[in-house]
Amino acid sequence: MTDKEKDIQTNQEEDFAALLEQYEADTLTQVELGEKVTGKVVHRSKENLHVNIGTRSEAIMSLEDPRTESIDIGDEVTAYVEKTDGEIVLNLDPIVGHGDYSTIQQAHYAEEGLEGTVIGVNKGGFEINIAGTKCFCPISQLDLSRIETPEKWIGTTREFKIIELDERGKSAVVSHRQLIVDEENRKRDELRARIHEGVKLTGKVAEIMKYGAFIDLGGLRGLLHISEIAHYKVNKVEDILQLNQDVEVQVVQIEKDEKGRERFKLSRKALIPNPWEIREFEEGQTLKGTPLRTAPFGVFVKIEEGIEGLIPKRLLKQAGKQIDIEEVELHTEAEFIVVECNKNEQKLTLAYPGWDEKPQSHLKVGEKLKAEVVKVIQAGVLVQALEDPARGLLPKRFLENMNHKKMVAGFPVGKELDLVLESIDDKGRYTFETLNKKNDVDTQTLEKYSDQASIAHNPFADFFKK
Repeated sequence: MTDKEKDIQTNQEEDFAALLEQYEADTLTQVELGEKVTGKVVHRSKENLHVNIGTRSEAIMSLEDPRTESIDIGDEVTAYVEKTDGEIVLNLDPIVGHGDYSTIQQAHYAEEGLEGTVIGVNKGGFEINIAGTKCFCPISQLDLSRIETPEKWIGTTREFKIIELDERGKSAVVSHRQLIVDEENRKRDELRARIHEGVKLTGKVAEIMKYGAFIDLGGLRGLLHISEIAHYKVNKVEDILQLNQDVEVQVVQIEKDEKGRERFKLSRKALIPNPWEIREFEEGQTLKGTPLRTAPFGVFVKIEEGIEGLIPKRLLKQAGKQIDIEEVELHTEAEFIVVECNKNEQKLTLAYPGWDEKPQSHLKVGEKLKAEVVKVIQAGVLVQALEDPARGLLPKRFLENMNHKKMVAGFPVGKELDLVLESIDDKGRYTFETLNKKNDVDTQTLEKYSDQASIAHNPFADFFKK
């Protein structure tokens, strides 16, 4: 080998040594158990993520952790060294026993929360990994609701408050529930500071009672009485409100109970325009409505949301003829006439079209008819024709001058009678007499044929013989 060749070889060896030295300087030779490292994901196998953390070999992270589902190739991750024997294994959580206990102490004194992961279940509670320190969370402090299956919580991550330090054992008692309570108290205090009579708020229906609903205003509850739900009468709260429904309300009164606790009275209808103040009604006006329900005194009709009218029984007529309440077709829209309106009292009196028509009778004097008893008065019996609008009097003189007691007993209301129209006076009043009375022989005829002088020629002589 010539001197020149020897020089070239020497230079190549020196260059390689320099490169090797530089590589080793840029590469981590080892990492410590529990150490926090940052790297880039370079590969994803069936079981692991492969992460370049600067060591000579790639570190792996198990895909069994559900949090790895959102990590892709090329993403940068921060994790903790869980194992260094053979291959480097990473974990997204700090490694228990290799954490910095001062982190726990500082969070406790500052009353701040720390993120932790449930790593196990023991008697009375859970083992929590917080910053590499194994802490204890009583079972009642993990959530607001009762925990039935503790094992299902293993692997879950949430924020915890340090409520007690164990300096000797380098551990702590923690609570997630307390953080929730603290946050609710904070929101409650903020809400209380801005609540005053007249303020408008949006809440959620938390509880429904017969007398109203309790509204969650965001940490504080108020009562929405059933009378404050709408401008009209609400029979059932559930007809308007449902559980968990958002509802806008106004605070109408704030008072304190005997224990000094604040009570908020709310109103929904205060934020809703009163339809009685918007809608105008005039007597004789025709409008559409829907009969909703009946009562002994009439029929209730819905005109629109918040406005109902009443057809009194006395006005329940069509074409001037009385209608039975049972004949009214409910829940079917129809036309009605405004008879009277009192907006101050929110009362609307309605009737069917033609309620005030005066029916024309077609009866003629001497015509037979069927009628029914309406009422017994001192002058006789008031009757109503069954197939004609005619109504009139069956006078007492046609009833053998019965006294009132006998007329009441003999002519009960509703009894059907066979009558004859006896007369119509100049005021259009009808007088009836019984059909049997009309067919009877009158008094004058009886006197004539009972006379002894003509008894021999009397065809009814045997009848009058004494």
